[in-house]
Amino acid sequence: MTSSTLQPSAGGGRGIACEYRELHGANLHSAESVLVVRIAPGGADGLAWTLERPSAQLDRCAELLDALGLSADAVRAARRWPLGSLVQAVATQLIGRANVPPGAPEPAPAADPEREFVMALDAAAPVRASCELAATIVLSCANAADVQVRDRLRGRLDEFDAQHPALWPQTAELVAACRQRDIPWARIEGWAGYAQLGEGVLQVRTNRIGSTSWPAVELTSDKTASTGLLARHGIPVAPHIATSRAARAWPAAQQIGLPVVVKPRWTDRGTAVSVGLTTRSEVEAAFRRARQVSRSVLIERLIPGEDHRVLVVGGRFVAAAQRLPAAVLGDGTRTVAELLAVANADPRRTPGKTTPLNPIVYDEDSERLMRSHGWTLDSVPPPGERVRLKSAANWAAGGSLRDVTDSIHPDNVELCVRAVGLCGVDVGGADFLTTDITRSFREVGGALCEVNVLPSLEVHLHAEGRGDRDVLGAMLDALYPDKPRWRVPTVVVCGEDADAVGREVVAALAPTWTVGYAGPSQTAVGGWEVAAERQPAHVAHRLLIEDPSSEAVVVAMTADQLLTEGAGVTRADVVALVDPDPPAPQVRDVLARTGAEIVVTRDPAVIAQRVIQSCPVRKSGWRRPHRAR
Repeated sequence: MTSSTLQPSAGGGRGIACEYRELHGANLHSAESVLVVRIAPGGADGLAWTLERPSAQLDRCAELLDALGLSADAVRAARRWPLGSLVQAVATQLIGRANVPPGAPEPAPAADPEREFVMALDAAAPVRASCELAATIVLSCANAADVQVRDRLRGRLDEFDAQHPALWPQTAELVAACRQRDIPWARIEGWAGYAQLGEGVLQVRTNRIGSTSWPAVELTSDKTASTGLLARHGIPVAPHIATSRAARAWPAAQQIGLPVVVKPRWTDRGTAVSVGLTTRSEVEAAFRRARQVSRSVLIERLIPGEDHRVLVVGGRFVAAAQRLPAAVLGDGTRTVAELLAVANADPRRTPGKTTPLNPIVYDEDSERLMRSHGWTLDSVPPPGERVRLKSAANWAAGGSLRDVTDSIHPDNVELCVRAVGLCGVDVGGADFLTTDITRSFREVGGALCEVNVLPSLEVHLHAEGRGDRDVLGAMLDALYPDKPRWRVPTVVVCGEDADAVGREVVAALAPTWTVGYAGPSQTAVGGWEVAAERQPAHVAHRLLIEDPSSEAVVVAMTADQLLTEGAGVTRADVVALVDPDPPAPQVRDVLARTGAEIVVTRDPAVIAQRVIQSCPVRKSGWRRPHRAR
């Protein structure tokens, strides 16, 4: 166990000494990794080991949680709180601030809830940091009324939030979708924003989801080239003229036909896009803005209608959202400036947070729109009057979103699917303009504005009316419809002679697969030595499944290592017990949590044959990639 002493925020108590033990993979408490936290005897700073109502200590704890902006409902509702359980409840609430979706089932409770508790050790969550801060908060409840104590704890809470920022909605939904489908998920250490789905040769590495080729990325980045391709194949697109010369901007607008859209040829996220321009001064000013971010600028005919983002993945339609430009709604009493201030005060528009709306910034584009409709910031719009503040319907610029997945017409879906496919994109967002998304473009008109590669999914995750639609799950299903398995065949060899038997199992499996081995003598993949000394089982296993050449994994350990460290794996296909004496019941219980077939043998040929027979990968058409000999 590792330990740390948490001192009181104020006063002279002895502090709470917490000891931590990480058990990775299947263990005595759960099939998943856990953190066991033990509060050392005598370190409760005057708190009883069990708090029962009526109790001033529980009242002060609830008061302190309220002051810190945490929920005290559970503390007030329960009549009895073992100290360990109280710290665990606060720690669980802190983990919730990281926006981590629920993971594995709760581990079995500790035998001594007064002094010990068990938390699921989630790779996506700051579990240990949450436990440490929770213990500090509970310890400080004796001084809950002290202003300095509260201020100090608020500082600790702000520091916690800064060090462990909430997962972005896209990442959180990806984690949830993977968990639902039993797909191993992990961040790639040192590679910000990237994650690994699956194990070894079955893995996919992604910063979002998808593997679109670089030529397709370049094609969709060039709006002239991509729309030219689409037009040749019968996809209705907005006509445009590309120019890098300011003198050509107004003649191009007159040639295309007013009103026009002016935007950079190479950019995204609605940067420097101006919509609905009708005068020379407006066009030339918009050209100058666009020219700052792109050497070539597009003068494009304005297509009447609303802006929609249609998500297409693996050639399948997944979701659609209508994008509404930033605006305020008049109430007959307040000015536009006051309405804008109220809109930006909405907590859903909190800057820098993973919220469904973004702040509305009043800028030159806003001023032009207001002036064209006869408004000023001091105007008082009548009740129900919608005052548009941005020309482009862009969520990042403060616009709003509405899910239209269930109402989009099939013809419009077909148009977008064909457009994304023609661009060679596996995850694409088609920007489609039409006056009525529920009716066919053949009937009411409409055109494709552009195709975006690896589009921002926030458009769909934050759309009003989305409900419980599983966007990331649908993407996984569309991208990998025939993927038979995400986990490589895994064998656990347990016993005093596990290293020798484990190495023989590797040799027996080598003609079939490239095998990774994690044992007391070394960590290796296909004969390549990764580490010559023993690594903790979970560290070695992580190295093996991170290697894209690993087609199977063998983990060898003694019974003592299993009980003190955990199995290192959460799932296995075969477990081999190699000692002549029956294992302790606890050992068998831990190994059974992996869901593996348990065999009692030290014959490597038998063990290898069992895993080959039990592994469904070979029966589902999966083939290992060609390797040079």
